[in-house]
Amino acid sequence: MDKNLKNLLGIIIYVAISSLFVVFYSCADDPVTTQESEHLEAEGLVLKDTTNNIILKYFKGALTPGKDTINVPNMMNTSVLSVIFLDSNQVELPPEEDPDHTLGFDTYGSTKFSVTKVTGQQWKIFMSGLTPGNDSVKFQVLHEGHADFTTIAIPVRIFNIVQ
Repeated sequence: MDKNLKNLLGIIIYVAISSLFVVFYSCADDPVTTQESEHLEAEGLVLKDTTNNIILKYFKGALTPGKDTINVPNMMNTSVLSVIFLDSNQVELPPEEDPDHTLGFDTYGSTKFSVTKVTGQQWKIFMSGLTPGNDSVKFQVLHEGHADFTTIAIPVRIFNIVQ
């Protein structure tokens, strides 16, 4: 076999073995990393109003028909909304009390509505309508710099109150 071909083959084998080592080593148990049990095992979420009515239901990437849009009155606030997470059986999970878990949301820079966390209530929000129209929001559970859970973009309808 040609010497250059042997060298090339040796380099390829070395790179392949090194790559496998890096992959397997990085996936190994590391006592310094966060344990799986510390992650919120949510697969869905519901938003409930102050009368405990479900106004939105999201589960495993899908919205429940009839509970698939957040309606926000223009130039007003919604009632306080409780953000409640669901497990794989659609059972409500107790509110997360770990201060390392926080509620996040992405309004994509919307100028039509805003989302505000209720002071002192980690899993409660209210939404304010700023301009009539349609938009969207994503909800997340943030944990140590990453999202343990993220919804799809959820439709938000900002409507005028007829008087």
